[in-house]
Amino acid sequence: MALDNPNGGSIFVGKIAAASTEIAATEVLDTVPTPILVADLNSRQIKYANKAGRGELGLSATQIGTERLSDKLMNSKDVRDLALVMDRVGWDAGRVWQVESHIGLKRHYRIRTCFIGNQSERHVVLEFCRYG
Repeated sequence: MALDNPNGGSIFVGKIAAASTEIAATEVLDTVPTPILVADLNSRQIKYANKAGRGELGLSATQIGTERLSDKLMNSKDVRDLALVMDRVGWDAGRVWQVESHIGLKRHYRIRTCFIGNQSERHVVLEFCRYG
């Protein structure tokens, strides 16, 4: 999850010493204090939310896998712009996105994105960090 770019950063850095020691990505992401979502840009569905994401963004277990980003967190234009940049550029090199949630409390977020897994599946990691 580290970005090797002058404008990039990392959510966390870790090393597993023994091949037999396996840690599920969800276990690691659940310890990160900021809300993190995995979304499918093909369907716009939220596929995963860490503990902070479920709590702070108000996502229930039944919403994961059925709720769309534009239903819960962003307006459809923000989701479309995100998808267009990811399709044209691939990696966004740590670009910061600012959106205002249109459901619930009006708050601003910085969103860090990167494709994960098979790019044809178009899964993207979004980290929501509150600011000022």
